Amino acid sequence: MKKLRTVKIISSILLSSMVFLPITSLAVTEEKNTESTVTFKDNPVDPLDPAPESLGLVKPGTVEDNIWVGADGTFTTGSLRFSNIPHIKFGEVNIKAQSMRYDALMTTYQVATNGEKPKETDPKITIPHFAQIVDERGTTGQFEVKVSATEFAQVNDATKKLKNTRIELYNKTLRNNKADKEDALGRDGDASTLLDAPGLKNDTAVAIPISKQNSLSLLKVKTGKNANATISSVVFDKEYKSDKDYKAATNNTSVKLFVPQGEQAEKGKNYKATLTWELIDSI
Repeated sequence: MKKLRTVKIISSILLSSMVFLPITSLAVTEEKNTESTVTFKDNPVDPLDPAPESLGLVKPGTVEDNIWVGADGTFTTGSLRFSNIPHIKFGEVNIKAQSMRYDALMTTYQVATNGEKPKETDPKITIPHFAQIVDERGTTGQFEVKVSATEFAQVNDATKKLKNTRIELYNKTLRNNKADKEDALGRDGDASTLLDAPGLKNDTAVAIPISKQNSLSLLKVKTGKNANATISSVVFDKEYKSDKDYKAATNNTSVKLFVPQGEQAEKGKNYKATLTWELIDSI
């Protein structure tokens, strides 16, 4: 009798298993595909009053920290554009009977929270001079930035010129926001594999030419590379870092005004030179 009861228990377990198996095998999965589409077009930039985010102006060395430079610089529009080119100011300097070099005044910027233009009363922060290019062409083309200048002439009498006075650039740091993003720190990435500054050297004076035909090459995308959908900067500072505190610096020692001996500037007169910045599209 004990043997019979054991068999019955085993049989009931087997029967239960057989009941559940067919239910599992009846499950059916159906699939159907849909599509998601998008077409990219030019990013419109207001030529008179652009928002920093729309303009693409970022602090060099950061991926997308929007800033605003206001009267310290200017910009262009278009899919390949300058988001910043600097005005260079030397303030008041001394008349000397010997050759002299004078440092440029540091430029400034304001933080553009949420990509919006800051208020006039928002704090201004010092930063070395820089030129910045936004490439939104949607192509694999390259570009080059060049600069030249006119002679310094009196503002109220352009016939009175300082024929041998020159603006000199001494140092450079190259930045690209794609390289910044790929850097381990997420900022200040090495852009030397993408960009070059053929006309600039570190710790060596390079004068901005007084001739557009001999303009100075400041920034260039290297052969075989492209900077599409990125923001590139050349900062006139030897070891620029986006997190460096420049507030104690009033002058930029990497941008100088060279006034040679014998140049006869008049006391109390304002002199001005015009810099021409070229952005060459090489599609």
